[in-house]
Amino acid sequence: MTRLTWGGNLRADREAQMAYDRLKPKPKKVRPKAKTKAERKAAKLLRKQRKLARKQRRPEPVNRKDFRTYAEYLASPWWKWRRRRTMRLAGYHCQRCGTAARLQVHHKNYARVGNEADEDLEALCEPCHVAEHPEHQPSSQ
Repeated sequence: MTRLTWGGNLRADREAQMAYDRLKPKPKKVRPKAKTKAERKAAKLLRKQRKLARKQRRPEPVNRKDFRTYAEYLASPWWKWRRRRTMRLAGYHCQRCGTAARLQVHHKNYARVGNEADEDLEALCEPCHVAEHPEHQPSSQ
């Protein structure tokens, strides 16, 4: 590895090394092709196993009747997975105003609670979520 130095200034040395490392061409990852029929079959089996492993990380959808309260549903592994997925799809930003602070997941409708589609949920910051639910705000009279 090439080390760059700029006369003993540690911070300048570190910044120069980081800039050099960013500009240095990265080696390409080359995956050798399977040549024989047995190697192709083994590679296909490995791809299937990896796909199955990814699928198993996702919890099973739940039945709405399995939970007595909405709070119980929000504590379930399925909801935690759906919430993380919605946040990731939104880029960890509010889908209304674009802020990244105090995000919450909002149900656009409650028809498919427990088996939500991606379109049924949106990531909102707390102010946008409160504005979406005026019925839950305390009345100022």
